[in-house]
Amino acid sequence: MNNQFSKNLIIILFIAFFALSVGFASAWGGDGDGGGGDGGDGGGDSGIGDGGIGDDGIGDGGIGDDGTGDGGIGDDGTGDGGILPDPDPVIPDPVIPDPVISAPTCSLTVSPSSIITGSNSSISWSSSNATSAYITSIGSVSPIGGARTVSPITTTIYVGTFIGAGGSVTCSATVYVSSPPPAPTCSLTASPSNINQGGSSSISWSSSNATSAYISPTIGSASISGSRIVSPSLTTTYDLISNTGA
Repeated sequence: MNNQFSKNLIIILFIAFFALSVGFASAWGGDGDGGGGDGGDGGGDSGIGDGGIGDDGIGDGGIGDDGTGDGGIGDDGTGDGGILPDPDPVIPDPVIPDPVISAPTCSLTVSPSSIITGSNSSISWSSSNATSAYITSIGSVSPIGGARTVSPITTTIYVGTFIGAGGSVTCSATVYVSSPPPAPTCSLTASPSNINQGGSSSISWSSSNATSAYISPTIGSASISGSRIVSPSLTTTYDLISNTGA
């Protein structure tokens, strides 16, 4: 009797344990409502079933024979392996180009460019983008522009240096100086120098370093050398003027 009771008690306990085991397995591997994205069907025969953990748990994935299923993370995770956009993107500072600084320019001229010793020439200059200027043989000048009268005694090259934020530039002009030509000379003779009224005399003249000649009175313009027959009625003095043409 006691043996029979013991057998029955063991059977009842085994049935109860089996029922509890089945219930526990159903609770653990059952369909969970809280999985994130659909995690895909689990792995192979040895994987965990389609169950999931609650709202914050793992979805319907299971682990296969050798790998992990397509399970997704729950409501608080990232679905399908995507990456959320950066809520505060970094905007680079705008690129501001450096200001353009123009190089200075200049111009230097002389008029006339050729003079003789003791004469004058005018030197003129102009520039842009310059803040200071210097011309040799003159000194500091206005960087905007100007003019100056010069009287070099020898051929002179004037060099202007103009400086600005964009650098420096030079320009030049030359005044050619030559010695003045020698003064003209002349001679004038009359032969004979004494005549009677109604008689004639030959006037001869010559000149050097001259380009033209003038004889007064009565003869007028003449070559720089020559002769002329004259018959003055009164005593007359003849003058020869020789010119260089300069």
